[in-house]
Amino acid sequence: MGVTKFTDLTEEEFSQYVNKFKFSQKSGHSKNIFKTSLDLSLPHKIDWSERGAVTNVKDQGHCGSSWAFSATGTMEGQAALQLKQHLFLSEQNLIDCVTEEYGGNGCNGGDIIGAYLYVDYYGIDSEDNYNYHGHQYNCQQKNAVFYVAGYEEVERDEHSLQQATAKVGPISVGIDATNKLQNYISGIFIDDTCSNQTNHAVLVVGYGSEGGLDYWIVKNSWGVNWGEQGYFRLIRNSNACGIATMGSYPLVNL
Repeated sequence: MGVTKFTDLTEEEFSQYVNKFKFSQKSGHSKNIFKTSLDLSLPHKIDWSERGAVTNVKDQGHCGSSWAFSATGTMEGQAALQLKQHLFLSEQNLIDCVTEEYGGNGCNGGDIIGAYLYVDYYGIDSEDNYNYHGHQYNCQQKNAVFYVAGYEEVERDEHSLQQATAKVGPISVGIDATNKLQNYISGIFIDDTCSNQTNHAVLVVGYGSEGGLDYWIVKNSWGVNWGEQGYFRLIRNSNACGIATMGSYPLVNL
C-alpha cells in the first residue's frame, strides 16, 4: 500500500468514482453457463497477457465506464484466441451507443451482458475509428469490426472461474473495489473488509501462486501508473471482493 493518484480522494469520492457497475437483469437467469468439468489437470499458473490475448492497459478517466473496458477486454481476448485477430475495440462506442434498453447509462454505469447483447446485434467499432473521450456523446458508430454470438456466464465459484480462465481466456468479472484498493501499489491484495457486492468491473487474465498464496491476475482500467503497470493481484480461493460473483465472456462464430 502507498500513495497513488487516488489517495487524495475521500472514501465517498472514491466510492462514487467506482460505483458505476450495474448487475445485469439477465445475470443469474441465463441458460448459457460455462460447463465445468471434473478435470483437475489445470495449469498451476497462466497469464493471457503473456500470450497475446490481452491489449494494453487503458484509463477510464473520471468516467464510470469500467463496464465498457471489462467488456471490450474479454471480447479482445476471444478475438485473439478464437479468430486470431488482434483487435483494439472501442469503449467509447459502448458508452455512447449502449442504450438503457441494454442496461447502458454511459459514464453513469453499464451492464456487461447488455454490452454483449448490443455487440451481438450491432457489432463494435475499433479504437482507432472511435476514440475514447471519457464523456458520453451521441452514438457515432459507423464501422463494426467485431460481433459476438451470444455469451456465457461462469458459475459463481472460484473453481469454475479458474477453469474458465484456463480454458477460455480473459474473463469479465465484477469486484467490490473498496477504498483500500485506491492505495494499492503492488503485491497480492488482501482486504478482509470487502464484500461480495460488486461495484467495479475488471478483467481476470490469469492466476498463479507466490509465497504460498494463490492469486488472480486482474487487469484494471485505471492506467499504467496505478498498481503493477495497471494490473493487480488479488488473493484467490476465498471469493475475495466477490470476484467469482459475475464472471462472463462472449461467444464468437468461428
